[in-house]
Amino acid sequence: MSPGLQYESTADMRFLQLSRARVAFAMAMLILIAAAATSLSSISRLIDAAGWVAHTHQVLDRIDDLHTAVTQAESAARAFD
Repeated sequence: MSPGLQYESTADMRFLQLSRARVAFAMAMLILIAAAATSLSSISRLIDAAGWVAHTHQVLDRIDDLHTAVTQAESAARAFD
């Protein structure tokens, strides 16, 4: 047996395997938590953007109504000439 080569006991190997499994599980959990946080942030921005889109459509509808009213007023004014 060479002096630099040492064999680990079965208990040491089990502890090492458990430690690796715990580290892998912790890393997986951190990745899942980061993905969830990113998803929540994206959903929040999406909801905010959808609100602005709805507002823009309301403004465009009001502008269209105003344009129609102005056009009708111009037509009525020409009828009096």
